[in-house]
Amino acid sequence: SPLVDPPIHVNLERPPLQHDTRRARSGGKKRRARKSNVFEILFGDPNPSSAFRRTMKLDIDSALGAILPRTLLPWSVLKHRKTGTWILTINMNQKALESNDALSASKSIKAYSAASPQEGEALAKCLAPPRMHSFTDHQACFICENRFAVFRRPTNCRNCGVCVCANCTTLWPVKMVPETYCSKREKSVSVCKICDWLSSAFRLALLKGQYDEAIALYATGNVNLRVPFANVK
Repeated sequence: SPLVDPPIHVNLERPPLQHDTRRARSGGKKRRARKSNVFEILFGDPNPSSAFRRTMKLDIDSALGAILPRTLLPWSVLKHRKTGTWILTINMNQKALESNDALSASKSIKAYSAASPQEGEALAKCLAPPRMHSFTDHQACFICENRFAVFRRPTNCRNCGVCVCANCTTLWPVKMVPETYCSKREKSVSVCKICDWLSSAFRLALLKGQYDEAIALYATGNVNLRVPFANVK
């Protein structure tokens, strides 16, 4: 019989790929990093801290370190040459001041009369609005310290000016802040929960006759004396 070549067996199955474990791990880390970045852009910190640096259960000792005294917009007390009275002037336009727009700043000045320079200074501390902190310079909530994001928007406390998130704010009736703090016709204003605690603690200290504590709370600089306490709980 003729010689026949032995049959050739061809393996059509693809051999298993030799995975590079290091490359696979690196790719997994990159995907997790991209997901984490997207989460942080939308919601802020990927792992929000549950331990607040400034707890809402403050007392007189911890309050002194947790409260940031407000910085007032520029004001001055000058004596009128003709009438002899003292005139308090307050610049109300923070944006004009920061952009060095002297014309707009001059149009936003409010004036009040006072019987003495001491009364003018006391009136300025009650009526001069607080300077609002910049969102660009403060990218995390002043209270909970979580970073701001698309769904965690920042807002300014209208009583002290710090940047806070929605979870760390509450609403006050507009009568609880001086009229100079509000540029629009508003019925309520957003304030941080530290200022809300401070207002309630100061009122209760007065009612209980704890004058030393009331003076210490007032010394923080964020208590309004010439407006009613409308957040009684």
